[in-house]
Amino acid sequence: MPILWNPTDEKLVGMHDGISYIFNPDDKKKIAGNAARHLLTHLETRGLTLLEYGDESLEEEKKKAAIARQKSFEMKQIRQYNLDNAKRARQNLPWVEPPKIVQHFAIKYNVKLEEFFSEVDTKGAELSDSIKRTNDAEKKVQELSINIDKLTKAVEDLLLDKIKNEELASLDGRTKAAKELKEKMQAMEKEKNASVQTGVEEE
Repeated sequence: MPILWNPTDEKLVGMHDGISYIFNPDDKKKIAGNAARHLLTHLETRGLTLLEYGDESLEEEKKKAAIARQKSFEMKQIRQYNLDNAKRARQNLPWVEPPKIVQHFAIKYNVKLEEFFSEVDTKGAELSDSIKRTNDAEKKVQELSINIDKLTKAVEDLLLDKIKNEELASLDGRTKAAKELKEKMQAMEKEKNASVQTGVEEE
């Protein structure tokens, strides 16, 4: 009866006539002829190896060959996923998340899985829009701050004028300086009124 050997670092699972066969790393199992041929047909590319009588001296060589087949198979899964996803991107189709087994192989061999180009572009566009909105908001805040400063100054000017007027109105002429200031203001007011009156008569 042939012996099937899994010299790889991955668990291999196959089925024949409704029976499940599990080969953990380095498992060696005697399997009946038909089942052995069927399992080899489906799992040999992943590293499952047939050991026959007298192959003991060839185990190291067969192990290297099995691991080479295993790596070729697993890398092919990664490449196929990347190619398929890149093709979907060119066709504007939705991005397909990699199966867990492909993610496992990608981590195992430190290979980057293809991202959906449109999704990457969308993320970039969303980031750009966010930055633009932030800049616009900062600009509006600056403009508002300037307007508030202008309004504050205008209010301060009005308050100063009001204070000056109140101070002048409160002068009672008891001091010489106050009397002179009050007379000067009254003279300026008369001059102003006279100028206005002259303009009215000329019309």
